[in-house]
Amino acid sequence: MNARKSISGKTRNMVAERQGWRCVYKRLGDKEPCGKELKVIGFDVDHIQAVVHDGPSDAANYRAICIPCHKLKTKLDIQANAKIKRITGVTKGPAKKAWGKGRKLESRPFRRKQP
Repeated sequence: MNARKSISGKTRNMVAERQGWRCVYKRLGDKEPCGKELKVIGFDVDHIQAVVHDGPSDAANYRAICIPCHKLKTKLDIQANAKIKRITGVTKGPAKKAWGKGRKLESRPFRRKQP
């Protein structure tokens, strides 16, 4: 896995200029990209191929997308990764024991009131 590194202002501007200072993120089901003007609303630089999926950290793998699209994309990526982990059974930490039928969960004892 490649280490994530900060992106310089020069590289950020180069990426945005390469795409005409417009957001290029296509939302699921849309035929056209967002197209918002990045100079007006601000932008984030996103990896086309994610770093966690061994995407390179170089300008060829960057795209500039508006902040609302980046938030949406991040949310969708997190949901997709969680679904993959559920399906494949890959989780962090040891698996939790399922409680069998008839087995009770012990509660902590209550403190007795002093007379």
